[in-house]
Amino acid sequence: MPLPETIDNSVQEFEQSFITAQDSFIDDVEALKEEGLSIEEIMLILAGIDIATYWLIDLDMQQASILQYTTDLGSKVRLSLVQGVLNDMPKKRLREMLLRDLSTKPYQIDTIITTSMATYSRSLTLLQLEDKPEEKLIYTGPLDSKTRPVCIRMLKEGGLTQSQIDAKYPGALRDGGGFNCRHQWQSLSPKTQDKEVQQQAKTAYQGMMQKAKKKGKPFKAPKTLEEYYR
Repeated sequence: MPLPETIDNSVQEFEQSFITAQDSFIDDVEALKEEGLSIEEIMLILAGIDIATYWLIDLDMQQASILQYTTDLGSKVRLSLVQGVLNDMPKKRLREMLLRDLSTKPYQIDTIITTSMATYSRSLTLLQLEDKPEEKLIYTGPLDSKTRPVCIRMLKEGGLTQSQIDAKYPGALRDGGGFNCRHQWQSLSPKTQDKEVQQQAKTAYQGMMQKAKKKGKPFKAPKTLEEYYR
């Protein structure tokens, strides 16, 4: 399955699992209230739960692929729930409060999972090529309105070795074009080389250079993520 499609499926799967798990967790907290437990007792229970494990195992989120993100998210949800319980919020308000937390917004979940899965995929490619330093690689993926300038720059390239990529595009073997990048490096072959996309990228890149020239500004080659943070 192509990387963008795999990522889309995983994002949808995580979002749905997260919503289901979050609602089930709120139901469990409500059940504790109905059983007559005091706020102090509920606080002790919340403090003792490993929420990431609770979600991943008890609430059947085992298929979610970003375990560290789930752990971080669980800690934030725990703090929000503690605040809600202390204020004796009903179930509806608890859920609204969690959804207002920026860390649980779908677009942020999308960014985390897209970036993590794409980076993981590129890392696997590097692992497979560990003993093949001279093998030529090509940058593959979509060319559309969402494509970053640095990705356009890499899409126009022909085959490059790992050392050539490192020299010209520092960090791109691992990071691609940065957060939410949908592209990956693959071994150069007639199957992976899309000459039409390559030509379109060359045309788009030339357009970027001409645009800068018309404005009377020096053209600055788009940077990789690593170059930005040097």
